[in-house]
Amino acid sequence: MQALAPTCITADQFWNLGDLGPCELIDGEVVGMTPPDFEHGRVEGGLGERLRPFLRRTGLGKFSSGEVGIITRRNPDRVRGADAVVVLTDQLPQVPTHGYLPFVPALVVEIISFHDRWSEIHEKVEEYLAGGARLVWVLDSRRRVTHVFRPGMPESQVHSGQILSGEDVLPGLEIPVDTLFED
Repeated sequence: MQALAPTCITADQFWNLGDLGPCELIDGEVVGMTPPDFEHGRVEGGLGERLRPFLRRTGLGKFSSGEVGIITRRNPDRVRGADAVVVLTDQLPQVPTHGYLPFVPALVVEIISFHDRWSEIHEKVEEYLAGGARLVWVLDSRRRVTHVFRPGMPESQVHSGQILSGEDVLPGLEIPVDTLFED
């Protein structure tokens, strides 16, 4: 990743820069990202098709996607762009009208794109967990597998033919993993 600005800035200053294209703030430095490809967007949209009706029916929270800005660290600041998140109902009052989420939501989802490096994905997962995420899903459409991370527990995987669960974060949610990657 290449730095886009030479000075150390805060999350608020980053927000006020406006649209720089795909990027994140890493330790006060704006770092560019490769825009996601069609497959990435297709999987992200499919996830929303499964989560939104469940969340409306249960009232457990709200779904958002499209590089949702999350402040994961302060001094120096980090703002990560998550592919998708679920903010639980009790967290909704903390969501600002404008700007980045000042907290890590209960569920954070990353979708592996062609140019992603596993080391960078893993770093983001660790930040989300350290910041308070209770569940992190990493969707890999090439292998048709979802990597599941929880605080203080080893990674697990949900493969083709298996069911992805919302566990205690979204009780009652069950998604056949194949439906996340279907056409």
